[in-house]
Amino acid sequence: MWKIMHNVIHHTYTNIPGHDEDLEPVSLIRLSTENKLKKVHKYQYWYAYIFYSLTSISWVFKKDFAAFFKKNFGNYENKKHPLKEYIILFVSKAVYFTAFLALPLLFAGIPWWATLIGFVVMHMAQGITLAVVFQLAHVVEGASFPVPDEKGDVMNNWTIHQLNTTANFSRKSFLAYWFFGGLNFQIEHHLFPHICHIHYPQISHIVEKQQMTLG
Repeated sequence: MWKIMHNVIHHTYTNIPGHDEDLEPVSLIRLSTENKLKKVHKYQYWYAYIFYSLTSISWVFKKDFAAFFKKNFGNYENKKHPLKEYIILFVSKAVYFTAFLALPLLFAGIPWWATLIGFVVMHMAQGITLAVVFQLAHVVEGASFPVPDEKGDVMNNWTIHQLNTTANFSRKSFLAYWFFGGLNFQIEHHLFPHICHIHYPQISHIVEKQQMTLG
């Protein structure tokens, strides 16, 4: 599901409303001007982090299953999965819950509630980190949210589309570079997903020069 939703859909239809699932985490959060505006959205700067903190735990308990059995994502047809993928999904989930919940509850020697609190806090920290990194990379001033025409096409080619919808942040911060594994160089991550992130800082200077040339 990660390969489909992130590697294929997000990296192909970046910031396109109705196609990029990352733009629509929950209806109470509005990340694109193309999404329907609700009265409650004017307060989202207060409550958004609550939902951000639930990103990872929702992924573990709900999102993988919901996405696996969803018929399509935008114009991407979520075809019937082979038996191997069913086995991978359910066996890996069983292994995860055994390692991170069942075994600690049985053998850690601490109260059950302490184990559950630790599990939830771990996911809350991870969820906020994931959500904030995504926001800084795609939902900021200067990033566009192109709307396809009636045929489902966008006007720019893939490379220009990535430059228009993606942003770098904290390029000079070694701490951010180390902590986020190079994802603060999000433009390079989108343009060169098969190149190791240790090369992103050097590549970013080349991309910047080419971007200035393109205007």
